[in-house]
Amino acid sequence: MKRKKTAHWTPGLKKLKAISIRQPWAWLIVNGYKDVKNRIWAANLRGRVLIHAGAT
Repeated sequence: MKRKKTAHWTPGLKKLKAISIRQPWAWLIVNGYKDVKNRIWAANLRGRVLIHAGAT
């Protein structure tokens, strides 16, 4: 049985910003099917960010 990849905490993650996005959009972004997240307000996030898959 193949093990599922899981994220592991590293000290470098402290410097990264995160954004919460509902499913299924979070999955689509992480897997490369969606490259833009449109929001009403300006999210000044550029470069690498953590994606939090929120329920609501």
